[in-house]
Amino acid sequence: MVSPSDRRRACEELQRSFCTSERRACRVVGLWRSTNRRKRTRAEADRELVQALHQESERYPRWGYRKLCWLLKAKGYRVGKERIRLLRKQHGLKVSVKQKRRKIRGKSTSTVTAAEHPNHVWSYDFKSDQLADGRRLRLLTVVDEYTRKCICIYAARHITSGDVRRQLEWLFRIHGTPECLRSDNGPELVARDLQRWLAERNVATRTKLAASRKRWAYFLVQK
Repeated sequence: MVSPSDRRRACEELQRSFCTSERRACRVVGLWRSTNRRKRTRAEADRELVQALHQESERYPRWGYRKLCWLLKAKGYRVGKERIRLLRKQHGLKVSVKQKRRKIRGKSTSTVTAAEHPNHVWSYDFKSDQLADGRRLRLLTVVDEYTRKCICIYAARHITSGDVRRQLEWLFRIHGTPECLRSDNGPELVARDLQRWLAERNVATRTKLAASRKRWAYFLVQK
């Protein structure tokens, strides 16, 4: 559907290009002459300005209305700061807020520890599966990185940090205590109580983001 403003522009173009009368041009585009002569409202006049404001706001999401006003003035638009502020408010154009990075709990360092002997570095992580009735099942897997042996697969509907601690305590009694445990930043694996319990047993912890997102060997757990 063609709007009256579009028909008005088409009428002006016909008059300018073919030197025809207003009556004939209005008849061609299907526009009343009274509508063609009506003065534009502010909303119609600002349509191009609003479009430019949207484009520049997407291009510079961190810019406020003052900087955008300066930019639009440099491009030839006659507009003030207060007008830009009101248009941004009407069209929901807001300055994007930077998201704060989540602090990593636990004892971590950027040094990648490579396993040199059994019980040196263990990796543990969660996997998920689905039962025949559609219910979700979580799996806690623990791998010795040196031997590449999976020493534990614990399955349950829900696994908390307390469950992780009990499984590790059982593994420590059977296989001995490792020097280092590697994991991602799952809430069950970086819980304060679990990290405190590991620190009491002199077990170092390494997290995925602690090494500037390097490729860790904990991918063995995912296989």
